[in-house]
Formats: sequence, structure tokens, C-alpha cells
Amino acid sequence: MEKDFQSIESEINRPLTLLARISSLLFFTVIFTVLFIFPIYYITQKGILFYIENDKELFFTVLATQILVLLGTVGLIKFYRKNWTSIPVRIIVNEKGILYYNSKHEMVNSILYTDLLKGETKFYKKDVFTDYSNQKYAERNLRVNLKQNGLIVQAIVAMKLDFNILSNKYMLYAHFIRGIHIFRPELTIDHLIYSNYYIDQKSQLYSKANQNKDRIAMFFLALTAFGMIYLLVILLQMFV
Repeated sequence: MEKDFQSIESEINRPLTLLARISSLLFFTVIFTVLFIFPIYYITQKGILFYIENDKELFFTVLATQILVLLGTVGLIKFYRKNWTSIPVRIIVNEKGILYYNSKHEMVNSILYTDLLKGETKFYKKDVFTDYSNQKYAERNLRVNLKQNGLIVQAIVAMKLDFNILSNKYMLYAHFIRGIHIFRPELTIDHLIYSNYYIDQKSQLYSKANQNKDRIAMFFLALTAFGMIYLLVILLQMFV
């Protein structure tokens, strides 16, 4: 079975990634325009000297805002330029574990099967578990026990990239769990992980059908909530 364990690589959902990038660009453009460009345009209509003589508080408030916006923008650019090589752009799950690679094809982080530890705490009695096991639609973090700085910590297993949206995130999670079954069978896995990450417990594979069921359920929940709000608005119009 170990020989049959194949490598799976992250796949980018290009339409959603493009949409997210355009939305982010528009958001920052609006913020930059409101906080930087618009104040400059407003002040230049009457001239800088006019505001220095008649409204010093407004002028220096705008000036301080301009400086803060510029410093923040420059600092953000410098931060990403400095740390760009440490940002993962690709994830591979194979017989070693989870490997994170940067744009230069260098490995910048990893969670290896050999590094996983058994650990029992007051709250988590499993070796592989999730934060919100009892909350069906809450944001969930898959956690494993790793040794860091001499201490055993409950580290988060993240199948996500900073600047890309993945189309096979749950497939990567399922493959990692399957790898634990094969290479670290002595570790105990919280059974709720299978439903939380849409993993078929028998085949240890990602089940798209299970995820579609949740999507349909969430759609009807949203539809019901919208209907309740609409009904409330109608009732308020009738009695107010």
C-alpha cells in the first residue's frame, strides 16, 4: 500500500483567484483614493496656503494621514519583497508528508509523517483532531502534535496559499489523512474529521458528494434566512 501512495499537488482555482485579486485590488484602490488622492485634490482646490492660514488642524490632519498612508504602503511592499521567498505558492502531499514550496521551487516548510507525535491533553484526546468538531459549518483547523522548541504543540495543518485559492483543498486533506493511516497507523484520528473534511472513511478518499450535500444545506439555510428577513420587513411595514 505504501508503494501505491501517490503524490498530490495543489491546484489553483484560477477564476476564483482572479476574482479575489481583482476585488482586493479594487478595495485597496478605493482606500488609497479616499485616504490619499482625494484629500490632496480637496486641498489643492483652494491652495495649501489657504488651509495653513485658515484651517491648520485640517491641513495637518490630512498631512499626517498622507504620511501614514505612504509609510504603510512602503512598509507593506518592503515586507512582501523581503519575505517573498518564504511564502509558499505550491503544496505537495506525498509519502513524506506535506511539503510547501515557494516560487523558486525551494521547500520553505513541511509537516512530515515522521514528525507527528502522540499527545493527550485535557481537551484533545486524539492525536489528529480539529478545533471545532461539533460545529458543522464553522471554520475548522486540522491539528496534529509536533515538537517545537522542546515542547509538544498542537500545530495547524493548513492547506491554503496566501495569494491563490485552491480547487483541491479537501483532496489534499484527505490524502494527508490517508498517509497517516498508512505511515503512522499508531496515531488516533478524531472520527469527526472525516465528516468535517468530506473524507470517505472506508476508501480514505475525498468525497465530493458529501461536500455537495453541505453546499445544498447551506444554500437552503441562506434561503430560509433571507425569507425570514423578508417576512419580518413585510410585517414591520404592516404594523408600523
